[in-house]
Amino acid sequence: MKDTVGVLITSYNQEALLKQAIESVLNQSMRPDKIVIVDDASEDNSRSLIESFRNTYPRIIDAIFFESNMGVSNTRREGFSRLDTRYVTYLDGDDLFSSKKLEKELELINKSGTEIVFSDNYYIDQQNNVLGSWAGGAKVPHGSVFRETFSRDYPRRNLFRMEMVEYSAWAKIGFHDEALSLYEDYDMRIRLTKNYRTSYLDLPLSYVRLNTDGLSKRPPYEHVAALHYIYKKNKKLLGNIGIKDRRHCRRMYSEWILIFIRAAVKQARAEKTFKRYVEMQTRRFQYMTNALWNWL
Repeated sequence: MKDTVGVLITSYNQEALLKQAIESVLNQSMRPDKIVIVDDASEDNSRSLIESFRNTYPRIIDAIFFESNMGVSNTRREGFSRLDTRYVTYLDGDDLFSSKKLEKELELINKSGTEIVFSDNYYIDQQNNVLGSWAGGAKVPHGSVFRETFSRDYPRRNLFRMEMVEYSAWAKIGFHDEALSLYEDYDMRIRLTKNYRTSYLDLPLSYVRLNTDGLSKRPPYEHVAALHYIYKKNKKLLGNIGIKDRRHCRRMYSEWILIFIRAAVKQARAEKTFKRYVEMQTRRFQYMTNALWNWL
């Protein structure tokens, strides 16, 4: 099968930065075979911009326009369904690829024989100033990394991003979970790394834009709800790994969710929302017990 590569771009109200994102994909040293752009019912002029690119590159670019906001999981699922290439990667409408991302990652995926390849990335601000890199010289796990992914044992406790994946692997694990509007990539990568191996390229080949409208703006109880859902859904995947690794995953996950639970308890107390306060205290006891038990 020919090594075709597709790129998915998802966007919502990102007109000011979307042009750069699309051009960073078109200007690759190895141009992709297909680009799918999904607009999640933007209220700015994103649609006109996307249509302009589609009209200019009709053989490469396909576009999907939602009439109502469906959220990132649905936009990615719909976008992936339009891709028919052997390999797929993606970016948000405010992020960027370096000019050799596709070439370098495809080269490694062929050389390594793994189904997933990821690379380092730069963090940038709204003016494209580089603020640092994800790995920052730290050791990055690769190979069979289910344990590291479940427990988030990566630099800054942030997972890899914009990975290139064999399409059949993504299809087999079912893409993103439509029930999630937070941590949907985390849930997807837990399932992906349970079944497939990764390779890592120690080069920053993409640019992740830091903004003030990200996860930190969501109230802590929403983080707790999403993370609790992901844990309940995926904890069965821990069943066939070694007991030491299983306990490590449970402990690290519990310690991480407890950060948000404590913030949610504090917020509920301040807002005098008794029902949520009781719910968060219950979760707090559950995960504190889980963390303590897996330390023993």
